[in-house]
Amino acid sequence: MFKCEPLRSSPAVIGNVRDAPASVDSKTGSSSSAMAAPVAYYALLTSSAVFALTAVPQLIKPWTWGVAMYLPLKLTDDAVTKKQMTTLSWMFAMCVEFLCTVIVIGAVTNLTFPFVAVALAFFTIQIVTFIPKAMDVDTYGFDQKMIMPQIGMMVIFAGCLMYSLIEENLTTEYVALTLQAKILIGFNGFLIFANFMGIFVPEMLVDAYAPGYPPKDRYAKAQLALFLQGLSIFNTIVPSLGIVYLLTSTDYGLFLAISLPFYFVFTAIFIYFLSTAVELGWEPRAMYFWIAYNNIATGATLMLTLDAYGLFE
Repeated sequence: MFKCEPLRSSPAVIGNVRDAPASVDSKTGSSSSAMAAPVAYYALLTSSAVFALTAVPQLIKPWTWGVAMYLPLKLTDDAVTKKQMTTLSWMFAMCVEFLCTVIVIGAVTNLTFPFVAVALAFFTIQIVTFIPKAMDVDTYGFDQKMIMPQIGMMVIFAGCLMYSLIEENLTTEYVALTLQAKILIGFNGFLIFANFMGIFVPEMLVDAYAPGYPPKDRYAKAQLALFLQGLSIFNTIVPSLGIVYLLTSTDYGLFLAISLPFYFVFTAIFIYFLSTAVELGWEPRAMYFWIAYNNIATGATLMLTLDAYGLFE
């Protein structure tokens, strides 16, 4: 079985940038590397810290500090739709935390050109999809004072990542894939396949996932579609980051380990969706599928994590 060696890091190779020649301290005679971490390293750590922190209040009060805070101008009065949005708002915030965690682990342990490129794709998609909606106050009801500063930060972080991709020597060394890695890539690939189209046609997801209680007005439908589009973006980018990580590193034990708590959380979310299917109009067949899929993926990830640390030897 494949065994993952303990993770090792060196200040001289942070971000997977090749070492610079060592310099000698004139006073002590000791040598040290002059290589600094790439701009992408700091951009990803900073952006992850900022957006992870901004999502915490939304986890605590998903309606008050999520829906009502960002979309105050067109709030629905329908009790069922409010509960639907509250649930999606909490799930959205949890996806933010998951993505930020994945990015931090990737930046610290295996920052490569394709990893940065996928992170840049995330910011680009967010900017392109959210700016028109943020400006369309009559449909979505955004508080622009809340959303525009976050979009501005995304633009800055995207610029930093673009600079790093163009100007810095981020290495890309693909590894021979083990059977375990191929299994994980398969799971991630399916998630991309299942979520990618939701980025472009989120309104269809409203009809697919909440057919039992469709929104009563166009504002509510637009806002539900907005949350589902955001979830589709996260559920496309996170597995994409996982795939490029697996393609460029054989040392993925920690990467898997930090994913496991989120997998358990998402299983609980889908169980909640199923338990409230009658009340809130969710499609139960979709929830049965995602519960089964997530349990299989969680079990496989758990087994491969234990195997990666040599616990089956």
